[in-house]
Amino acid sequence: NKSFVPESYLKGATVEANAHNYLFFDCVNFINQTKSGPFYQHSNQLWNISAVPTWTKVNSGLFKMYEGEVLKKFPVVQHFRFGSLFSFEERPNAGLPPTETTAEAAPAQPETLTVQ
Repeated sequence: NKSFVPESYLKGATVEANAHNYLFFDCVNFINQTKSGPFYQHSNQLWNISAVPTWTKVNSGLFKMYEGEVLKKFPVVQHFRFGSLFSFEERPNAGLPPTETTAEAAPAQPETLTVQ
């Protein structure tokens, strides 16, 4: 909806009036109902996001944050193994002690998780 700007979700009346139509407003409404105190104290990250000028930038930033904080964290993503949508391919020789053949073939690299 083009009439909403990112700072709209800081207005309680706007959030309540639109919570049934928009998932984001519904989530903020839940926060408003369950938390007490000023919004900037209990939901500082969301409060900071309200200063972003466009929803496109908010969306992009939230996806980047989700990717960095969830999808690229092995302890979390190891539980997401379902079908071909999110397959997990273990690196060959990962976790094995280096031998002469593997040590000579490639330099040691830290283990990384690649999300496809």
